[in-house]
Amino acid sequence: MRIRYGSHTIDGTDVKSIESVLKNDFLTQGKHVKKFENALKIKFGSKYCSVLSKKNLDNLTILNKSYFNADLLKNLNKNTILISHHSNVFLEGIYMGFKCISSSATFWDVKKLCLANTWSNKYEYKKILNKSWKQLKYSNNNDFNSLVKDYFYNDYNLLGKKYYITNILSEFKFGKNFNYNLKKLHHECSKLKMDKKKKLIKKISKNIYEV
Repeated sequence: MRIRYGSHTIDGTDVKSIESVLKNDFLTQGKHVKKFENALKIKFGSKYCSVLSKKNLDNLTILNKSYFNADLLKNLNKNTILISHHSNVFLEGIYMGFKCISSSATFWDVKKLCLANTWSNKYEYKKILNKSWKQLKYSNNNDFNSLVKDYFYNDYNLLGKKYYITNILSEFKFGKNFNYNLKKLHHECSKLKMDKKKKLIKKISKNIYEV
């Protein structure tokens, strides 16, 4: 005995919609996909929406908690291509032997240092994405070592003893564990008396060097 608990309903509109897709030049990346994604965004009030096929879902991993970059990278196949704009991901990825794709709008000079396969506009980005893994370049080891030395061991760089933020923090005696942001620092500086402002400016100006 079969008990019917539900049945599908297909009318003429459904048939016409499917027929229009099948007759389109693109089955999986055509205009109807974009329309469907936009409809889902409106439905759920989402800013972004991307529809994936079963094949793509097999290669998709959703993380429900935070992980260290190194813990993720060490479990990836070395033929994986890293695409990111976060510097710490690149530095760890390059160190571990991955090929990377990055925008040219990054913290290093892409004209001097060959660290990633960079792009500066959407046409260059599309061209790079169409390249195979073999066509992409590895980071230049000398350039990578130069960047690491300058980034971590330069007194003038991020949170070095001559870094301008470090000088400001020492003026207010916040301590190393102070969770600062530029807006808060600007507010604190605005409350300084003129003689202390001049003293701080003089101190910072002595710790500036030409790159």
